Amino acid sequence: MSLGFVDNIVKGLNPEQLKAVTSPLSNMLIIAGAGTGKTTVLVRRLAYLIIRHQIQSHNILAVTFTNKAAKEMNQRIHDFIGEQNTRYLWCCTFHGACCKILRNFANQAGLRPNFKILDTAEQTRVVKECFEELEIEKTKEISPKQYASYISELKDKGLRPHHDFGGLSDIYKLDDVYALYQDKCNKTNVLDFSELILRCVELLRSNPDVKNFLNGKFKQILVDEFQDTNSIQYEWLKLISGENSNVLIVGDDDQSIYGWRGAVMDILNRFYNDYPHVTLHKLIRNYRSTSAILANANKLIGYNQSRFTEKNLITERHDTNKVRVIQTGSPDKEAEIIAQIIKKYKAAYHYKNSDFAVLYRTNMQSRAIESAFVNAGIPHRIIGGLRFYDREEIKNTLSYLSLILDHEDDASLERIINVPSRKIGKVTLSKIKTVASQQGVSLFDACMLYCKANKKSLGIKNFVDFILRAGNEFDEKSRDFGIGDQVMNLLVECGLIEYYRQKDIDENHDELNRSNNIRELVDVISNLDVEDFDNKLDFPDEDSVTENENSAQNVSDIAENRKEKNILPEPSADTVSAPEEHVSDRPALTPKDILRGFVTTVAMNGDNDLGNSKNDDDSGDTGVNLMTIHSAKGLEFPCVIVAGFEEGLMPHGINKYSFGDSKKLDEERRLAYVAITRAKNNLVLTFADMRMSFGNFFSGGASMFFDELDKDYLEYYVYNSR
Repeated sequence: MSLGFVDNIVKGLNPEQLKAVTSPLSNMLIIAGAGTGKTTVLVRRLAYLIIRHQIQSHNILAVTFTNKAAKEMNQRIHDFIGEQNTRYLWCCTFHGACCKILRNFANQAGLRPNFKILDTAEQTRVVKECFEELEIEKTKEISPKQYASYISELKDKGLRPHHDFGGLSDIYKLDDVYALYQDKCNKTNVLDFSELILRCVELLRSNPDVKNFLNGKFKQILVDEFQDTNSIQYEWLKLISGENSNVLIVGDDDQSIYGWRGAVMDILNRFYNDYPHVTLHKLIRNYRSTSAILANANKLIGYNQSRFTEKNLITERHDTNKVRVIQTGSPDKEAEIIAQIIKKYKAAYHYKNSDFAVLYRTNMQSRAIESAFVNAGIPHRIIGGLRFYDREEIKNTLSYLSLILDHEDDASLERIINVPSRKIGKVTLSKIKTVASQQGVSLFDACMLYCKANKKSLGIKNFVDFILRAGNEFDEKSRDFGIGDQVMNLLVECGLIEYYRQKDIDENHDELNRSNNIRELVDVISNLDVEDFDNKLDFPDEDSVTENENSAQNVSDIAENRKEKNILPEPSADTVSAPEEHVSDRPALTPKDILRGFVTTVAMNGDNDLGNSKNDDDSGDTGVNLMTIHSAKGLEFPCVIVAGFEEGLMPHGINKYSFGDSKKLDEERRLAYVAITRAKNNLVLTFADMRMSFGNFFSGGASMFFDELDKDYLEYYVYNSR
């Protein structure tokens, strides 16, 4: 071990960071406030474990909540101490880790290794089939999409069919739908996202050999964003960490904003009490925001009663800029003022458009802002809109590739059997499904049986012949032409490229967007890296706005105005042996293996954060960023404008007046805290006196949270015109 190497690991760390990074091996809880260098601490701790404590990288598991975070952490640790020291490190999401484990222990988990991942659209399609078979009539309240969400919620709580569903027990035929849905998934060897974790938990519960093997493998486990963990994820963590494992979690209870998604608010307390000898570290030095921004953030979050521990963020960035509060008459006027602010701040601070973020509580608020930006000629992009891999043409392309690789992929077949049109209608497809059900075979096998019995079914015959030929020839032709070129050849042959090219022309698109999107996907495939799709359990080889005249008021006036209006009501068993340890002894991956790995990766990331959309390009001046506060989690911008900082939106009316539930109000306050702490240099809070919802105007006015901000660091402007 090089002493210089260790010196480099600790170089530049502040006292709190240094203590966390160099702490002796033990269970650790790091409370990391917003902007306190959390990722730096995680990367340095990983490096310290490997270099100072001589922990082998294959014995370390690092879990993040998004694929973007996992990719960033992987890259930073590789750059910091070299790929040779980190090449076997597991750095992935909960879902990614579970998928990898299930691939390796598929037999013990009751799966075939080539199982597929269902995205939410396909999950809804399967539930829709269940509705039809159970003769459930769809209504606004009873929809396949809603029931798919219920099923995921139950799985996130570790619940199977025919158990007590708690608050969901009274949902009409939910138990029947869940049971039939899971039966269909089991028969077709597919898993939805929630099933990945639940199935892995069940595997670890029921198979001591698998559990003991993984307990021995992962000697050091690190989990980021732990405050967002739900019950089943926490159980997974407890099962996968053995008696000799050390677990380090990083979280901030003040940024827990996913209670509606199943995150457990007291999860930090649970960890602290469940694990032995936990050492606690707090990171409070903020390197992001100015003192004015932090003064307001600290005071606001101090009103929450359910904090794990008190902490006030500190900074050395003292600035004369106060937080600006702007009152307007309507959402349209609010949006107009926001556009003016951006133009003035660009000139005053030399900002680019991409230096700005406009945050809002609900998506419906974006309409007025988008219109104002169009009128003002301000380039902008909506973060969290339709992503690249969610587009119809990309989903259909991936379905073709998936079916070519695996003829048992019923979901993909059903999606593309008649795209482009082969004159295969719903009646014919229903007959094929009947054959599949009666014979107990896949839809593809049923298509072949149907062709034999119906000689005139040329559309189905040509489709089957194409899929068979494409699969049989793929490895050989990919070696001749390259994987990307062979994929493009197949997409041209099946007519998909021409189908979308013509569709673009027919719908008067100025550019051939959809066919070009497919070409963009093929470009990605052409540049695949073999190592990205190796699912083995790796072991190494041994060796400035102007103030409106006569309008300035102080913050207490805002609060008084809100109180006077009084608009809203008062809240009334198999033995496991270790996989081959010498990676070099494995057979080389074939073109099919590489493509299969890519398709699996896209499916894994489709419902999380993989986009590669042009809208998600962070390079250059891509436009002002518009997004919900939830989407802004983990991001930072030189200037942040929070729109709709008013009653009914911030806090949201539903959560503020939920039968006196203080936990929901606390979460709304945490959401406001997250919004405020996204800002580096400038923060603007805007609100409207009147706003329309579902066709009716309602009076909102200043948020109750203004009462909880630090008025010494606020300046207030009014624009009365609507």
